[in-house]
Amino acid sequence: MFELILNKAVPINLIFFLGYFLKKTGALNEEDGRVFLKGMFYAFIPAILFQSVRKTQFEADFLVYPLVIIMFQILMFILGKLLTSRMKISRDKKIVIRGSLIIMNSGFVVPFYIAFYGVENMWRMGLYDFGNSLMVFVLVYSMFLRSELKEVVKSLRSPPIAAIVLGIIAGKFGIPIPEFIDTTLNQIGNLVGPSIMLGLGLYFTPSLKNIKISLLVVGLKIVLGVGIGLLLIQVLPFDSLSNKTVLYMTASPVGANILTFAVLSKMDTKFPSEIVSLSIVINLFLIPLLFILI
Repeated sequence: MFELILNKAVPINLIFFLGYFLKKTGALNEEDGRVFLKGMFYAFIPAILFQSVRKTQFEADFLVYPLVIIMFQILMFILGKLLTSRMKISRDKKIVIRGSLIIMNSGFVVPFYIAFYGVENMWRMGLYDFGNSLMVFVLVYSMFLRSELKEVVKSLRSPPIAAIVLGIIAGKFGIPIPEFIDTTLNQIGNLVGPSIMLGLGLYFTPSLKNIKISLLVVGLKIVLGVGIGLLLIQVLPFDSLSNKTVLYMTASPVGANILTFAVLSKMDTKFPSEIVSLSIVINLFLIPLLFILI
């Protein structure tokens, strides 16, 4: 076990702390972190998903994968609603808490997933994250701002989802990919892990101002995410790795999208930033532990 931690988990975590170190020394800043995460969203992850999906023999059952995540997030929304209805806090904080319980930071899990299971299995993460992406814009976005149909449609045209669709088409019809393009896509995909962890390290902003309520939110998300994820592993009819992938998704940290929505709705970003930062720190240890033990 120690060798697994040292060789697979530690290098990924060190890149995160390198990002934070570069920010503290002034070499890079949060804006640079945004560039890394944009690169991840628009190029690096789509490249991996396309390569993984096109080499997979898809079945009709795979369409159920996103529904599993959607049902989990609906349950988290209901629980979040019940929790915040009993809390004497501002409306803005209630919305942030509900959103934090729903959004999954699948990007955080990706470097660990690739390290343990390889790029060829990334299609599972992609299908589950399709459900997550849909709920982020349909449900969470509408909580912060009045979402319009065009925003939902826009989310369905995002690069990762487009990569999945194109990968399915390429695989289904046996469309040949020139070797130089195949090599280029593989090299682009190799940038996923470093870009995500560096970006998150640059965004990391530790704070203790709302530590009690932040611990409550993050703790609840972890307990419910891990607990329900372990239950789903036992009841879902998918293959072993697909079932485990559900757990990795439900146990993932609070999505950084919550900060974007707070900015768009002109809310104070300190509270969501503290939740995201605390969640990331805990999951730096929790997620690799789940990969090793489950």
